[in-house]
Amino acid sequence: MYSDQPFVAFYCWFFSLFPTNGLLRLGTALFFNSSILLICASLEKIQSPVCVPKTLDAKKNNMSTSIAISIFYLYFNYFFLLEGIRNFLAFALVIAAYFSETKKSKTITVVLYVTGVLLHPSAIIFCAIRLLALIPSKSVKFMISLALVSWSFLNSIAIALLQMIGSKIAVVKRAIEYLSGSGSEMIGSANMLEIASSSLCLVAIGLIALYVRQNLRIKLNNEYWWQLVFLVCFTLGSFKNDQLYLRFIFATWIFALPELHLLIKNGIMISDTCAHSGHQSQISITGFTVLFAVIAIGCAVFFGWYKMTYIYGIYV
Repeated sequence: MYSDQPFVAFYCWFFSLFPTNGLLRLGTALFFNSSILLICASLEKIQSPVCVPKTLDAKKNNMSTSIAISIFYLYFNYFFLLEGIRNFLAFALVIAAYFSETKKSKTITVVLYVTGVLLHPSAIIFCAIRLLALIPSKSVKFMISLALVSWSFLNSIAIALLQMIGSKIAVVKRAIEYLSGSGSEMIGSANMLEIASSSLCLVAIGLIALYVRQNLRIKLNNEYWWQLVFLVCFTLGSFKNDQLYLRFIFATWIFALPELHLLIKNGIMISDTCAHSGHQSQISITGFTVLFAVIAIGCAVFFGWYKMTYIYGIYV
């Protein structure tokens, strides 16, 4: 099954050595959850270097982290992770690699990027968007955003370019298959309840991003902001390919996790600002309203997952 993907074959073979079949999914869940913890704690990557946040005591920091991760899993369907094994683990690994780029050790970053790409071709798209976010020109970035939001019309061109690179190369071949998706129309392997529930996640991401950018005194890292914009544009632009659309919704949700943490940590619980700003912290009513809306939307998404999993039995 994975003869042309030796790393994936090795990954599955390694867990097959154990007598319990469930260890493959347990290992995947363990690696995924570890990556999520790393991503959630990476607040310094999304803040401007000129802004140095105040130091938190461990209790408050752990509380804000726990709340952020709890809300994150309210949206995320764990059956996606356990059923697909590779896709969301690959996303988590390359996104963790992105947030580890500021660390002193570059070896971990490289290992995470390479592992994610070898696990699933979806990680290649994230890495490509990562490179686009490095472009310094705002006007070029704006044009890229327009191109990504029009991806449904450019998808065939991208596939043709990949075929020119070499369709016999295993990674490129998988990327072509991934971009081709399960069908050219919106309704492929997914149903409308799944699409509607997943799309609500984009609403939550928009609320969080707008609040953090407009209402917090902390300045967001420009590179992170454009990476998020590119991911949202690409997700919206791939709406005709249900495979790309649904999976990149949750890739974007994983990527936006530090912003959710920032909303709770700086906008709700303690509202600390830059250490040198001189502003006094105040509890934000707007922040509470946004958080309440995010939780309410999350409950609706969770109800959709519950119906699909336990009532309709789509994932069982």
